[in-house]
Amino acid sequence: MSSRTTKDRIIEDIDRHFISATAPETDEIVDDIPSDMERQEIKAAFSSRARNEVSFAMVLKHAESLFLFTPKAWVYYAPVYMKTMLARFRDAEIVVDIFVSTLAQYGASYQKLLTPEQRRTIVDVLRWLLRRLDREYWKRPEIHRIIERFERDI
Repeated sequence: MSSRTTKDRIIEDIDRHFISATAPETDEIVDDIPSDMERQEIKAAFSSRARNEVSFAMVLKHAESLFLFTPKAWVYYAPVYMKTMLARFRDAEIVVDIFVSTLAQYGASYQKLLTPEQRRTIVDVLRWLLRRLDREYWKRPEIHRIIERFERDI
């Protein structure tokens, strides 16, 4: 019997299936709205930063970045957010909420950029989350809808 857990396998899948995602250029991280200070802060924080340089603290601080990333930046940085949810589930509730909300709102535009393996990995992350979230978690129905939508394209 293997000692690898489902969580370990999913983390390995994230690393393997998202390795080909191209890092966004600075002007591709968020849509540039000079007067929007939040976007400017996100751009400064993630500019020239490889995803393996993004720490847990940075993910928490910039959890809402998931809403503002361009689709290219989302595909590149989503693995860090997914791995944070898996590794630090109890400490990353805000990341879970925002990840689910972002997929619910923008998932269709991200799906077009994702390979079938990447979509399958996202589904695996969502299924892992469902097994750990309280039955009363208010976004459970949304997670089920996202899984259905992503599975149609796998």
